[in-house]
Amino acid sequence: MPLEDMSVRVCESCTCVFFGATVPRLEDCYRARVWGGPPRAEFAEREDGSIGRATPAARSARTAAKLHALRGALRRGSALSASVLDVGCRDGVFASAARERFRGLELAALEPWLPWRDEAVARGLNVTAAIAESVEGGSVDIVTEFDLLDHFADPVAHLQALARLMKPSGHLVLGVSSIERCAGMLHPHRLRRDAPVGLTRRSLRAACTAAGLDAQIWEDGPTLFAVCERGEVTPEAPAAGEAAALALAFEENDGRLHLKRVLAQHGPTDAALRVAGVAARGCRTPRCYAALCWDVAAACERGGRVELAAQWSAHADEGRLSQNVA
Repeated sequence: MPLEDMSVRVCESCTCVFFGATVPRLEDCYRARVWGGPPRAEFAEREDGSIGRATPAARSARTAAKLHALRGALRRGSALSASVLDVGCRDGVFASAARERFRGLELAALEPWLPWRDEAVARGLNVTAAIAESVEGGSVDIVTEFDLLDHFADPVAHLQALARLMKPSGHLVLGVSSIERCAGMLHPHRLRRDAPVGLTRRSLRAACTAAGLDAQIWEDGPTLFAVCERGEVTPEAPAAGEAAALALAFEENDGRLHLKRVLAQHGPTDAALRVAGVAARGCRTPRCYAALCWDVAAACERGGRVELAAQWSAHADEGRLSQNVA
């Protein structure tokens, strides 16, 4: 799947999405968070089809979801007095929230980018300017890491470095943007040079398995979370055509966003709705079909075409398009 000057590939065996990017040093993977901007999961789709930074409320909800993931690790055997190491803590927002929520934690953090390290220290956190790969391990009850794994061209090697930091009975808590659920077109919102891989639920599980970790994985909006422990796991066999279906979903979502932007610019004119009808009939994935119908319904409602808005809403619910519409 060539895209501008990037060669994008969806792995047939694990559905990981990546392109051929080379990172000369491990430190550059951490540094990419600085020049690359916010995580994929912190962008949201707007009514006009544009993509912008998620609201402060949405970002606060992500912090709450990260705390929930940490609570999951605490409930799986570690006491509230557990030692926690937050890798790549940025400015310390999560670590500070964890310290407030779970009193008694022995909490430390790693952050190699000095301006972020200094901000985290100013919050009263114990932060070392180092990367996980350079720290001696084996003494931490819980290792946490958020919005960093997809910056590594070799996620498995990085997961092995994180696992090395844990005690034999320890846990690893991960959070990373879901390439399937995050907002925007395949390029530039999803595939970015600062984050050369895009992880799906299956590919995250496959990476954890390859690193010798047994992972419990769940989705919370556009974020994948996992609580992992050491263990031998049999790799999952991918469903037939799963990688091709993922590539198709990206393609259809890009087309849906183009249509949404046309409707926002020109309104629900008869010509625009005829184009929408053709696009809807061409959808091959139920998710994109439903999302497209809801987009058209919203555009009709904003444009005062209330009856058509109701019809398109019904199509989204029913999963089929009447030949008499648009």
